[in-house]
Amino acid sequence: MAKYFSEITQTFMPMGLLLALLYAFMSVSVKKHIGKQFAISCATGLLLSFIMGYFKDFTDKVNTGLWNLRIFFVSVPALVVFIVFALPVIKKKIPKVSELFLRISFSLLVITYIFYTMPDVLFAPRHFMLAGQSIVSTEFLFKLIGYIAAILLVAVTAFTLYKVAVTISGGALFSITASVTVINAVNQIMMGLSYLSAKRVIKLSNGLFKAMAWVKNNSDPITLLMCAAAFIIPVTVWIMSVRQKEKYDNPAQHRKIKAKWRKRRINAATVTVCFILTLLNFTAVKAYVNKPVEISPSEEFEFRDNTILVPLSQVEDGDLHRFTYTTKDGIGIRFIVIKKPGGSSYGIGLDACEICGETGYYQRGEQVICKLCDVVMNTSTIGFKGGCNPIPFEYKVSSGYIQIAPEALEMHKNRFK
Repeated sequence: MAKYFSEITQTFMPMGLLLALLYAFMSVSVKKHIGKQFAISCATGLLLSFIMGYFKDFTDKVNTGLWNLRIFFVSVPALVVFIVFALPVIKKKIPKVSELFLRISFSLLVITYIFYTMPDVLFAPRHFMLAGQSIVSTEFLFKLIGYIAAILLVAVTAFTLYKVAVTISGGALFSITASVTVINAVNQIMMGLSYLSAKRVIKLSNGLFKAMAWVKNNSDPITLLMCAAAFIIPVTVWIMSVRQKEKYDNPAQHRKIKAKWRKRRINAATVTVCFILTLLNFTAVKAYVNKPVEISPSEEFEFRDNTILVPLSQVEDGDLHRFTYTTKDGIGIRFIVIKKPGGSSYGIGLDACEICGETGYYQRGEQVICKLCDVVMNTSTIGFKGGCNPIPFEYKVSSGYIQIAPEALEMHKNRFK
């Protein structure tokens, strides 16, 4: 649950901040029909995201890096146009032209931000069942709770940020919106340069390469920097609510003014709490999720007559047992054995799977779990192909031993290089 809450929040939060601030600025600056335009742009972005997510998950026809580069080639110029025509001096001199270009660039930004973020978010629940888990299993439910909690956190953050943002002055809102979008654009530019450099389309200077590497390896601090810039808004609203001295003619007007500012303070406090939860997610929760998992050491086995022999008495306890066979060229091939509950059969397979590679498995209580993706194995299916299950190989059980020919393991040695 914590893993998916952390991952979806990290993926989804930047988009939530960007959409909230852009919509707030346009609501204050343009006003007319902006809600309808925002809804149409969001729907377009979601439709494109669903199509992209489908092709990414069910086909091999999508080059994610190339598509991200195409998105950046649209969103970065659109942001430049948006900022230029949002400048007060430009809006004052050519108001109609400014509004036209603001609307066009606004829609492009909304669509591209959603199109970049949402394909992975929309199809994340599909990956909960890659190991053949039932949709009604407890494990699936916990992952779904983490997924939904992350979406709710981002949705509440974006909604309340929008509600407080529309209450501050247009100039301050423009400055904060521009700051957050520029931080995101720098991230996009660096990612685009990284792709072009990897494809040898361009050659980067040493300084730019180091900057690109830092940005690539520090996505969380960049998102937190965006949150910090946006946090100026609830702080400003809170200060305004304390210092406000609106005049009133009667007690009814006074109560109305007090209610208005109380509502704004509640929204500002909600944004603050959401930002604190985001900070905790990027620090404490992520540290918990990514803490190293201690796996059991490899055990000894017998080797006679060119056959690997694992005594059944050694694996009768129902725990996960790990073994390593070392080939003549020094490659350690790990395999696991666990006695299945309620019978005399054994789950036997490589300590690797087709999806996550050689990261291996560990035991938590009575569960066998993939170390990389945190998927819980159905112990009864270990030894069968599919999903995140250990890769099966040939063996036989005879004379009190699990007997494995070295060749059955050596054919998989490329998985452990």
